[in-house]
Amino acid sequence: MPHDTAPSDLLLQATELVVRLNAVSVSLLQRHFQLAYTDGLALAAALERTGIVTAAGIDGYRGLTPHAHALHAAGRAPSARELFESWAIDPFEGGDGGDAGSAQAPSIWVYGIEHGDAANLVQQAPAARDERDYSIDLQLRYPFNVAAFKLFSAMHGEPIEHYEQFARRQQPWVPGTSGYLKGNLYPYPCRTVSDWSEQAQRETGFTRKEDMLAWCKAHRLPAIAEAVRRHKPRLFIGIGADCSREFSLAFFGAEVPLQVFQFAVNGFTKKIRYATHNESRLVVLPHVSGRPNGLNSHEALLTAGSFIAGLMR
Repeated sequence: MPHDTAPSDLLLQATELVVRLNAVSVSLLQRHFQLAYTDGLALAAALERTGIVTAAGIDGYRGLTPHAHALHAAGRAPSARELFESWAIDPFEGGDGGDAGSAQAPSIWVYGIEHGDAANLVQQAPAARDERDYSIDLQLRYPFNVAAFKLFSAMHGEPIEHYEQFARRQQPWVPGTSGYLKGNLYPYPCRTVSDWSEQAQRETGFTRKEDMLAWCKAHRLPAIAEAVRRHKPRLFIGIGADCSREFSLAFFGAEVPLQVFQFAVNGFTKKIRYATHNESRLVVLPHVSGRPNGLNSHEALLTAGSFIAGLMR
């Protein structure tokens, strides 16, 4: 399944099948779900990412994980909530991927609140992270990515109008390239922050979005903070001022007071919140949408990028 979607009905059914049979193979998945060979391979890869089957060995065969064997012995497949929790605890799931970096080669992380595409997998076959098309040509179709490229250009002292040239040269978030990571605080894709459909309830096992958010605050945000400690990003950019506390939890592992830099464009106030820790920097920006107080113009993005550049010197 696509890296930016939650488990689909197809994945849930495949999980139930292999746990019940206590066996897995691409041909089994093909026959049962009437899939093409490449789609069967992709579904097996999705089962691996959710902790149900092992990675393929040298001979190409996969097995069930100890967790899946335990479920079989207990006579049940994992519930939707158990399956959701097994993959949502991964701090890099629910985003578009990229390079997490290391202390020796730190990268820039950009985290939004949640993925904005509510069209979860039904018809599409699963796709491994490194097989997705996330080329610059594709990214330039997305307003969020275009705004991010403009911000990066300003941060690196380049003309903001040259954002496309910057993106094609640096290749942010393109699979196989380094220097940038893109994720989200919350892993389940919704069209709006308040959206919580019947499909979302069925696929996550949470009847209310508030309960899913509470689980993420207790488990996922600390996992992101642990990833920050492990990879030591050069800069962590949170997009969405309403979630400043959550970004602090995801960066520091605790709610830490943030300093505020304030500026105005066309009479509208913009606020940037920021803090530093062990040579890593957290910056929480207003959203890059058309909201009056957001980073909704070249001037606003240029000011924000220049301010961040100063913090990083």
